[in-house]
Amino acid sequence: MNKSQNVRKPTLSDSNFDLYRRKRKPTLSDSNFALRVLIGHVNHLINLARQRELREYHIPLRQYEILSMIHDLGSKATAAEVAKEVERKVNSVTRQAVLMEKDGLITRVQNSTSSKLLRLELTRRGIDMIKLARKSKSLDTTFSFLSTEERQQIESILNRMLINLKKPSKYQTYRPKVFDKQFGTKS
Repeated sequence: MNKSQNVRKPTLSDSNFDLYRRKRKPTLSDSNFALRVLIGHVNHLINLARQRELREYHIPLRQYEILSMIHDLGSKATAAEVAKEVERKVNSVTRQAVLMEKDGLITRVQNSTSSKLLRLELTRRGIDMIKLARKSKSLDTTFSFLSTEERQQIESILNRMLINLKKPSKYQTYRPKVFDKQFGTKS
């Protein structure tokens, strides 16, 4: 036998981290890192599938997120509020709003005659786009193999993680108000 027959060939699931970890006993930090990488990878693949699906409607995923937030915020939707909720910079949301207005998905309306503040409102076309885009075959396919109990377990674990992330710490980031509404927590 030559040396190449004794060596296990790396597979697609191998990463430099996995190869390193096999040489010693994994620590809790290793496990946390591996779990974070796994969650990130799953999120990335779900987003890729969702992006491919949304292409059919000629709408980027980030634009869909902003449209949905405008819908959820209703009359309180301004570029600043939307930016806070989707954790983006105000100028990014403003640029997206200008493009969406050109596409006829939203209108930017002055709050009052004395105010420079612009409210973002969905047009009929924007509302129709959200209704179409919320029906997701990619998400249905992604989660179809889960039993009701498994789905509830995953939701419970992820909700607990979100709540834990919201607790004050030196690593804390801003948590949108929508989080409180959806998960029943308070800042």
